[in-house]
Amino acid sequence: MIYHDWLYGKWELPDFIEKIVHTKPMIRLRAISQASGPACFLPINIPSRFQHCLGACFLAFEALKYNRNFSDYGILLPLSALLHDAGNPPFSHLSEPFLKEITGKDGESFLENILDGSDTEKIIRDLGIASEAVVRFVTGEMFPFSNILHGSLDLDNLDNISRFNKSTGMASEHDYDAPRIASAFRFMNGKWALLGSVFSEAKKWQKARKLAYKTIYTFPHLDAAIMLYRAVELAFLEEELKYDFFLQDDYGAIAYLLKRCNKRTRKLVDRFLRWQWYDEVFCAEIFEPSQKIKDIAASGWEGRKKLADYLCRKLGLSQEQTCAYIGKGRDARKIEVPFFGKDGTFTYDKYEPNIIYRIKVYISPETQIVRRKVAQLVSEFIS
Repeated sequence: MIYHDWLYGKWELPDFIEKIVHTKPMIRLRAISQASGPACFLPINIPSRFQHCLGACFLAFEALKYNRNFSDYGILLPLSALLHDAGNPPFSHLSEPFLKEITGKDGESFLENILDGSDTEKIIRDLGIASEAVVRFVTGEMFPFSNILHGSLDLDNLDNISRFNKSTGMASEHDYDAPRIASAFRFMNGKWALLGSVFSEAKKWQKARKLAYKTIYTFPHLDAAIMLYRAVELAFLEEELKYDFFLQDDYGAIAYLLKRCNKRTRKLVDRFLRWQWYDEVFCAEIFEPSQKIKDIAASGWEGRKKLADYLCRKLGLSQEQTCAYIGKGRDARKIEVPFFGKDGTFTYDKYEPNIIYRIKVYISPETQIVRRKVAQLVSEFIS
């Protein structure tokens, strides 16, 4: 089978990869976007998790070409790369906090549940590999071998950032050659390293990552995603999110929220689908946060809920009229993989990330009169 990847060109899939591509867990990924919601309902062009996983798989084969000593993992590595996002819930990271509350697993470890009893698992077993080994590789438990897929600069991130930036029109001077970096991985002395010749290319990835997350944390992506997030949160609080919700693709999950959930959730989803996004009425990017801000951000969905509900009470708004985001930015990342020079020495990335904490508030357009009060209320909440 010839697969036409718009990022890497034509690629003839190996037989065992082609068989996996035709299975239900992979078919599901075609309808889960690389962002936080169904691709066709977001106001920017977004690839699917299916495309991204095949891209990571392609890069895995590029890495294997130059690591003959890694032949024992010649099937496990590309197989794990292909399936690394198959455990994602619908809307990916957006609904992951609630997946963890209900199942105790995140989008990586939930792969075990997705594979259990599936047609994918049978093919994996026929290859002489236990599905548990794939899960352990994806979750990074097969250290140090799995670091190439579950590390700082890894095959997942190489494809993810490049594919997201180019599809959303954010390709820039920071664009990098992902296959070149992937082919520079070497497993030596019990750890992964990169050839020093790709150091400048890897630094481009670092800058490109910042660009990608700048898109994720701003208009129009976050304005749309935060409404869907609040809708899922309210459904969770009403105990309406059952196990089968997390087995859906993005479109099945939208139907689930509209048909099986409370009125407030349905209102938010309806407005999301119509592109009737809420207005951003407060935005703060904080480089030196107080301990309280750090604690609120670390509490995840609970901190966001507390801020949104606090504003609702103070402003006299209903829960579906207010959405809040508070979190620790993922923009900056240090490259932990060492670089191997021609002189046989290892060098390391000296970059120290400057973490951004963000607080954003969105309210429905019909609430104009209360907007001027939001900044003061947020200040009270975080002080």
